[in-house]
Amino acid sequence: MTRVVGWDAVVGINPLLTAGSLVIPDDFIDWTRRQPTTYFERRGLGYLPQSPAFCPQCRAVFGQYLPQAAPLGTYLGFDGPRRPAPKRVCSAPGASMCSAATWCPR
Repeated sequence: MTRVVGWDAVVGINPLLTAGSLVIPDDFIDWTRRQPTTYFERRGLGYLPQSPAFCPQCRAVFGQYLPQAAPLGTYLGFDGPRRPAPKRVCSAPGASMCSAATWCPR
């Protein structure tokens, strides 16, 4: 396996995003607290680079086939399982969209 593609419905917290907007995220903020924080539990030390946050090649393909999508956006992930009201997380600096943590730390 060389690529994993995930799709999720999120809550837009950027006022420029309207219902049904498509966004190709370029970064994320991980506000999870109950999720595993590493892939290397009980395996010793390990490191996975976090930059770029999303595959540049996949983002380019999505941009090519979804020209109406916003090319940049920061995903805010937090513990779920329910989706919050946007007002609850609007203070997250730089976040464009949010949902229960389906992408973090994945």
